[in-house]
Amino acid sequence: GKLIIYKDIKRSRLLNAKLHTLLSFYGLYLILLFISSEILYFSFIKNFNYASGNFLPADKTIIYNDLLNIIGLFEISFIAIFFAILLSMRFSSGFTILGVILLFMIISIAPLIKGMQYIFPNSYNNVVDLNDFFIKLFFSILITSFYSLLFYILSLRIFNNLEY
Repeated sequence: GKLIIYKDIKRSRLLNAKLHTLLSFYGLYLILLFISSEILYFSFIKNFNYASGNFLPADKTIIYNDLLNIIGLFEISFIAIFFAILLSMRFSSGFTILGVILLFMIISIAPLIKGMQYIFPNSYNNVVDLNDFFIKLFFSILITSFYSLLFYILSLRIFNNLEY
């Protein structure tokens, strides 16, 4: 969305407020999604034959792989929020949405292309043990931090150069 610029407020503070609002809404969405999914699973789906009825699987490698996949999805969304803020500085809402959709497509296809599978955080899975889990978690967080910081710095530069 567009930011209303007040001349007496620092621009970085306005941008940070926009970022904080988007991340807060995303966090609230994730909490509500988790709670509603658990209620649905344990009240309805648990009664079917294909459901285990357990909160976590018995095999730890499955837990590690699932956890990395879930964290990777959150990290992709985190990158997309920063990218959307960057695009919204120059483009309308429609082009911003289109840009984020294209980013999601590139991030989804990248793990399938040899040589590109480790440039986005959703490629770090297939965990063997706990050590491997922490190594892959570290690299996925590092990549997410890099992209987020890059998009934040670029959007801050663009926003500081915008004319009233």
